Amino acid sequence: MMKLMRYKLILFTIVGLIISSCNVRKDANYYYLKGLNYSGENKFDSAINFLNHAILMDSTNGQAYQYRGFCYLKKGDADKAISDLEIADQRGANDYRTNYYLGKAYFVLGDYKKASISFFIARAFNPLDTTINLNLALCCDKLKANECTRSYIKQYLQFKPNSIEGLTLLAFSYFGTPKNDSSIVYFDQLIDNYPNRKDFYCMRGDAFAYSNNYDRAIVDLDHAIRIDPNYLSAYNARAMCYKQINKLDSACNDLEKIISLDPNTKLRTYIDCK
Repeated sequence: MMKLMRYKLILFTIVGLIISSCNVRKDANYYYLKGLNYSGENKFDSAINFLNHAILMDSTNGQAYQYRGFCYLKKGDADKAISDLEIADQRGANDYRTNYYLGKAYFVLGDYKKASISFFIARAFNPLDTTINLNLALCCDKLKANECTRSYIKQYLQFKPNSIEGLTLLAFSYFGTPKNDSSIVYFDQLIDNYPNRKDFYCMRGDAFAYSNNYDRAIVDLDHAIRIDPNYLSAYNARAMCYKQINKLDSACNDLEKIISLDPNTKLRTYIDCK
């Protein structure tokens, strides 16, 4: 009888240990790690739900605020992202990610000065991340600071020399300035690397036209139209070039084509075709 009781006691103890091991205490770190995992899977709503629990249980966890801010940013809510990321910064998560995400959020809201400051701080934490230079260049571009744009984008292009975004940004930083010819150089590079892009021929054509080289502009615009016979922007630009060299018949032919493609065009106000 005593042996049976001992066996029962041992059995109950084992069962109790098994049950208690299955009921793992869900502490703040559990919710934080689950939120982190969901954010990595791009399941941002689920991630935010778990991170809410983590923050409710431990409001000192700056990393939880950081990742929740990242999730809000990915969901397009820049204001909530900034609120969380600023708290993260105050609670021990003043690092590359916090400042990079802050830069992205401020950029979305159009506060390019604060965005550039955040990106600059992020670069101090991780100077090897070349995308920071691209983001800084984009901020400078929005602030109409051409020299600043060129400086950062040239640093970026040292590592990604054929970047479409980088080369385009650099070309436009020269376009329409006293150094307009430099924009043509970078459009040359874009066309060499991407010869089937109609927009690059159109852009270089615009640059030639700005330099009053209308014949050369027309050659590029012809090429853009061969790639896309319905390319309105190229017909528009070519019509204006024809007007500048007094080939009004050709200009009017382009105008007729534009009107056939887009009856609501306003180009007819610039060219008098009777």
